[in-house]
Amino acid sequence: MSRISTTHKTGSNIIPFTVEGIPDLAHIKAQFAEKILNSKDPAGDGPLYPELRQTIVSWGGYFFWADLPNFTLPIRLLDIDPIDIDSNEGISLLRTLYNRE
Repeated sequence: MSRISTTHKTGSNIIPFTVEGIPDLAHIKAQFAEKILNSKDPAGDGPLYPELRQTIVSWGGYFFWADLPNFTLPIRLLDIDPIDIDSNEGISLLRTLYNRE
């Protein structure tokens, strides 16, 4: 699928969580990569979650997963007071964060 042309070359995942103290970003990133991104499908050789390194593209009127050519794992932390992410305020915040990518 890497030959499919698309103007959308990024993907975003927003994962809200609360931590105590100062988080070790290098450790969080390494653990996420080891336990999620690099985990293998028990039924085969491929990754368990390949779509985390992919984006959705349209080709021939259908949607397909395509590999991101320059996949990176940025981690950004924001100090935000806890809010209900299902509330209007929470949904607005998540939209704002997503659109910043």
